[in-house]
Amino acid sequence: MFKFDYRAEGEYGIKGRRYFWKYPGNHKYHIHIFEQDNTNIVRHLAFKEYLIKNKKRAKEYKNLKKLLAEKYRYNIEKYMQGKDSLIKNIEKEALFWFKKQ
Repeated sequence: MFKFDYRAEGEYGIKGRRYFWKYPGNHKYHIHIFEQDNTNIVRHLAFKEYLIKNKKRAKEYKNLKKLLAEKYRYNIEKYMQGKDSLIKNIEKEALFWFKKQ
């Protein structure tokens, strides 16, 4: 049996998702797993692909995450709340862009 050292968090706020993470040093890795045809798959893929194509928005998102990580180092709830508005705005743009592809 292989040991990957990921921590299972269940749905972790998104119905039908299985969320896993590990923190082996200075970077946190996470995996989202959905059943086939789950509507969240497109939303997550669109967001990722949009940030790959849109360097300006990716930098904005990265900078906000860095700022929030420093400010709320020990408060994950505040960190997540701080990202929420930007994520929702980028997600709308990403879904519009993704559907045109």
